[in-house]
Amino acid sequence: MNESSQLRAAASAMAPAGAGDAGTVIAPDEGAAMEALSAYFGAADDRRAVRIVVGGDDLGYLERERALAMLDVQTRDLGHSSGWTLPGVSDYRAIELRCSVAGCKANPIFAGSFDERYPLDCPLHPGHPLSRAGA
Repeated sequence: MNESSQLRAAASAMAPAGAGDAGTVIAPDEGAAMEALSAYFGAADDRRAVRIVVGGDDLGYLERERALAMLDVQTRDLGHSSGWTLPGVSDYRAIELRCSVAGCKANPIFAGSFDERYPLDCPLHPGHPLSRAGA
């Protein structure tokens, strides 16, 4: 099963009960979506769900447990910082974006790339371009 069908099969149309305000992951393809999912859930342990938009297609909501089961993640216990990784420095970070509409339920939004000259529109508010968080 490819990542797109995995994401589509794992996602649900409604946010799970108790998820609070779920953020959004926007990606041009499934590979970028998986990286952004890792960044989104890795940024805060209290994030329970996220809305996924891949290539402009709203796949729905993905719960944390289902996302982590699909990702190649490692535990964060004492001593696990000396993992088996390739040498070198990775400076990849998902870009946090925001919708300018007050109270937008899509916020926070994570994307693998962002061009300020051609900003993406909010998946919940078409016509409202996204901007970098904190800008």
